[in-house]
Amino acid sequence: MRYLTIDELIKINEALIGKIGGLIGIVDKTGLTESIERPKMKAGDYEPFPTIWDKAAVLMETIVKTRPFANTNALTSFLAAVMMLRLNGYILRPEPGDGDEIISITFLQMTVPQIADWFKNKSISILSGDNEKSQG
Repeated sequence: MRYLTIDELIKINEALIGKIGGLIGIVDKTGLTESIERPKMKAGDYEPFPTIWDKAAVLMETIVKTRPFANTNALTSFLAAVMMLRLNGYILRPEPGDGDEIISITFLQMTVPQIADWFKNKSISILSGDNEKSQG
């Protein structure tokens, strides 16, 4: 499993700010660290976020809830989840009518399991070579 690093998450946020404008900066270092560490959580053999879908969803949720950046936390969270999926062999392929769901996801109007299911259903594997939708 490949997780995002703090530096990668900061670069995602800075790239967004460079494109759309706003203040660059970290306003909550603890929230930033929590965002990176929460998808890795384990308690002995128990892993509360066992799949890549769960991990991407909880990464996103934690960024939105902790708001570690001065600006664009919601968009940063979505792009961070997309990047995590990509680093682990999946490309998110939303459909043209998915705009409302994406907005719901970025504003956490869906639960972590719902977000994880959406990611799973909208992703394809880039490792299998056959570009079939993910099976989990």
